[in-house]
Amino acid sequence: MSHATAYGTAEVHTPRTTTEIPLVPAPRTSLVLGAPPGPAEREWARLWMEASVRERPDPWDGYAAFDTAMERGDLEAARRIAAQTLELARRQSAASDAPPSMRNLAIALDKVGDIEEALGNLEAARGAYRESLDTARHLLKVAGGWTPGALRDLSVSLDNVGGIEQALGNLEAARGAYRESLEGFRRLLEVLGETPQALRDRCLSLNKVGDIEEALGNLEAARGVYRESLELRRRLLEILGETPQALRDLSVSLDNVGDIEQALGNLEAARGAYRESLELRRRLLEVLGETPQALRDLSLSLLKVGGIEEALGNLEAARGAYREGLEGFRRLRVAFPNHPQFERDIAYAEARWTAFETRARTAEGDVRIPG
Repeated sequence: MSHATAYGTAEVHTPRTTTEIPLVPAPRTSLVLGAPPGPAEREWARLWMEASVRERPDPWDGYAAFDTAMERGDLEAARRIAAQTLELARRQSAASDAPPSMRNLAIALDKVGDIEEALGNLEAARGAYRESLDTARHLLKVAGGWTPGALRDLSVSLDNVGGIEQALGNLEAARGAYRESLEGFRRLLEVLGETPQALRDRCLSLNKVGDIEEALGNLEAARGVYRESLELRRRLLEILGETPQALRDLSVSLDNVGDIEQALGNLEAARGAYRESLELRRRLLEVLGETPQALRDLSLSLLKVGGIEEALGNLEAARGAYREGLEGFRRLRVAFPNHPQFERDIAYAEARWTAFETRARTAEGDVRIPG
């Protein structure tokens, strides 16, 4: 999405904040930059190494270890744990095709898909997500029709498939998967009522439908679903209180609304959404500390604010936001020098800074990258 400014055409659409915090109580401590393996990872390593219990580890211990490694930004550790949990789940499902074993297999495949996608191995991620979806459909049949649990698992798998198809440029395939998923989450909300999980699932699914409609150029359709998601996110904040998860979820929806209003040329509406999101991101960084998630979210938000301020002609406000966002990405790259996402982020942020200064150079001097 781009908008003309007095200094040329500014590309003001930043990468989306796609990673969502799981619906669990907020942790008492945060994983900060450079943190060592946490208790869940150490416990999983112990269980895996003890040959006497090699057949008996609970895959959920592995999933917890995987999530901890991902939060730390240690992708190689996460990949190793994902491979181990998949090996265990395949072994268990081969011994018994009972629903619990099949569900563990689907979850393990999702973890493999998650890490391969994070590493940029999109075809490998697609294979894992597609196998997980097949497993989820099989589970629905085994359950003798839909149950809330089986339907939710299927909808989550459809979301994962939609995401990877979108990343691969297969937009119509992604749209089909997202729309089917959204219908599943709608049915769950009707049956379960406004539980936090059902509301949040519906919000996530709406955001993904909005993403694909926006990518396909259907901006008014995207705006409608993003606005619906924002309303539900505000409702969740009322129900849950100001938990880190609820605050971050609201900030993601505000970013989405800002993006689509900007694309439609409603710059003041976009600015309001981005500014509200930025305030939430600052509060989260204060509460959680400098976790990779919190620092990346804040840096992305700053780039969005920089872009909209530039589009509105507020160059000093834009410069401050761009500079602060760039510094955040640089800190992430220093802390995680081999992390593909952070390498992409810093390249993008530096390109944005240079382009901004190029457009403003006639008024404010030479092009320079801060630092």
